[in-house]
Amino acid sequence: MRFLRPIEFEGIFGLKTRVWPIVGLQKSRAVRGGMRERYRLVGLGNSELLAGLSDLVRRSNELTGDVLPHLAELEERKLHLELGFRSTFAYCVEALGMSEGAAGRRVTGARVCRRFPEAFALVARGELHLSALCELGPHVNPENASELFEACRRKTRRQVEHLLAARFPRSDVSEQGGRRAARGHRSAAGGGTSGNYGNCS
Repeated sequence: MRFLRPIEFEGIFGLKTRVWPIVGLQKSRAVRGGMRERYRLVGLGNSELLAGLSDLVRRSNELTGDVLPHLAELEERKLHLELGFRSTFAYCVEALGMSEGAAGRRVTGARVCRRFPEAFALVARGELHLSALCELGPHVNPENASELFEACRRKTRRQVEHLLAARFPRSDVSEQGGRRAARGHRSAAGGGTSGNYGNCS
């Protein structure tokens, strides 16, 4: 702190130029220290840790429920094309910095929810996750949507897979899946529409 003492400078402004770098350095260190402390949770009690984790997951689900309609509307308006991206998937990966898997799940989830808007609220409440939407995409239609959403609520991805395998015989899945896979491949490569499902893995 010796730089804060009066020393030989030409006017008060010279003194300030020496003081501010020290103050700025102290602020920078304080910010970095605060960020480190944010991720150190050793001081939390068990009940605080569990409550905080549950609240964060709840908020994460709500945020996902908000992201999906934004993606659905972006694709509906074809804004990704105006911005120079060949698909919503490409926009998510290249502009938003998502991984390919995260982008695929969100784009597919947005397309399912755009067709069946009641799914937005299910996602926001944590009752239907993105992996379930990916599995449901090729099978859900206006006649079975409510039933399938209810059946898949709070199920793991594997449970959803087993449920759908029992509901839709393999021969039907192969016949429908082949057509949808071809469309989904074109969707991921070139823009797609609400009825196409890309790679969710």
